[in-house]
Amino acid sequence: MYPMLRDFLVTEDAVFSVISYVHPEDGFLALMRYVKDPEGDRIRRPTGERYRKVSFEESFEILRERHPEYVRKVRGDFYDQVVPPEDVVEHLHPRDRMERILEEPRDDLEEMAARAVLELAEDSGVPESRFGVTGSLLPELHDPAESDLDLVVYGVQEFLAVRDAILRIQETGEGRDLLRALDYDQWERVYRRRSPELDFEEFLRHELRKGNRVVIGDRVCDVLLVRDESELSDVRWEEFETVEENVRLVCEVLDDSLAFDYPARWRVEAVESDTEEGYEVTEVRSYTHTYVGQAFEGEVIEVSGKLERERNSGELIAIVGSSREAEGEWIRVLKDQR
Repeated sequence: MYPMLRDFLVTEDAVFSVISYVHPEDGFLALMRYVKDPEGDRIRRPTGERYRKVSFEESFEILRERHPEYVRKVRGDFYDQVVPPEDVVEHLHPRDRMERILEEPRDDLEEMAARAVLELAEDSGVPESRFGVTGSLLPELHDPAESDLDLVVYGVQEFLAVRDAILRIQETGEGRDLLRALDYDQWERVYRRRSPELDFEEFLRHELRKGNRVVIGDRVCDVLLVRDESELSDVRWEEFETVEENVRLVCEVLDDSLAFDYPARWRVEAVESDTEEGYEVTEVRSYTHTYVGQAFEGEVIEVSGKLERERNSGELIAIVGSSREAEGEWIRVLKDQR
């Protein structure tokens, strides 16, 4: 089966998360998340083999040393990790894993995942079959006592229905059973982990509108969108060239329908621009989860990032999250419509 966004791929010595709906002809766009290590602190339950989690930078260092053919420029002036199909020994699907968890949860974290899905499904009207689980729970490299949850909802409308259910929980502080809103300390922990360019109060102001995080038991649960296969007619292979390394724009959001996708996307009209040539930017994208769902239609936003031109269409796109840390890059709402 063709790998979808948020699937995981297992090779002989590493575990990768899939980062795209579309791939080059000779491999799959993915990011190494775990590497096999006899001294690693994570034991993969199906095999008993030890792994450790790696950072974004370390994943590239390891691949350049062990598998330099994986590290390539396939979409533009930046390096991607491309996993050859012949090196994939397992293809892990979030929905299949969630189905097994619902049938028979085997530890505390799996029990929490099952309870979260059952409650969100009932509150939103979205069938349990539209949910999946990604993150460390998908390859069974989680710590039952410490790991947080990453749930997947398949389909834009299904995701929005679940989001509405979470926003209702935020209004009351808690759900019918185990689900509840994040408290101040939990938001502070999220802020420290994400380490955005915004100060904490501004970060929290944006986050409380999103409805894509909830607490189950004592764990923070991120809820992520993956578009259904029937919703991918607009997805095509893209290649980029850098126009300006640093650009700051003020834009009005014209369309927010893919604000929770990956990458998050907004169709915009630039109001102000500091680009030297006065380029007409038509889209803003975020490749970092920090700014997913950051703005909505009709709002005026400030964007700091990189300006790229898509080579096939010629469109100019402001990119936020051009590096893992997104230093000096942000999206903030200046005029709130909600």
